[in-house]
Amino acid sequence: MYIKILSMNKITIKKAIEFDNRTQRGKTSLIKRLQQPRTSKSEGGGDYWIRSLSTVTNACKENDHQLISQKINEIQAIRKTTGRKQTKDMYDRNLQILSNFEDFNFDILKPKNDINYLGGLRMNSVITTRGIPLQVVPSLVFTFKEKGEQKVGATLFIAKLDKFKDTEIAIFCEALYRNLKSNYSEEYKIDRDYCSVVDVLNITILKHCDMNSSLVSRKLNTILKEIRNLL
Repeated sequence: MYIKILSMNKITIKKAIEFDNRTQRGKTSLIKRLQQPRTSKSEGGGDYWIRSLSTVTNACKENDHQLISQKINEIQAIRKTTGRKQTKDMYDRNLQILSNFEDFNFDILKPKNDINYLGGLRMNSVITTRGIPLQVVPSLVFTFKEKGEQKVGATLFIAKLDKFKDTEIAIFCEALYRNLKSNYSEEYKIDRDYCSVVDVLNITILKHCDMNSSLVSRKLNTILKEIRNLL
């Protein structure tokens, strides 16, 4: 069993949530695909939301809404060059997200203290929890000093065509917290006030301090246990 777990490809937190929503047959099928060797082709492909999510992330980091305005103008110009409805729809949905954040107060996602943004987020994104290689890639991770104590926080911007349920956003938030605990807890205290997940389509914000972490943790553990039992 342990050897099989080690040979399984990483599972993203988004896939773990997808797994939980599937039928038993669908769950088995998904796990079989995850156990197949990865190819360079399977690693390729663009992210449907990359234009908006990356821009919102940068605007939050730099506290610069002009980055959003510039990206809106850029996408609008590109949109005029395509006649394909599917592509236009993709651009329109990214534009919707960017419009949502034109006047957004990013200060609610980070402390007023001087903060230092950390790199290498994708490199540290896979954590082993309940024997499963779970991947959650924070949009931003930052450290700061408060009352003489070194602290760490993170923000994760997420998007889905049919939007996430509140319970699913909570699972993202718990996974984000576990990422911080796995990678940074030896040097920093995790500030649950600034461990935040933002659904960018409807601007739903959930902070780890505002949820029933014990209940959500048990739910995530149940999903991971079910995945492990199918290996």
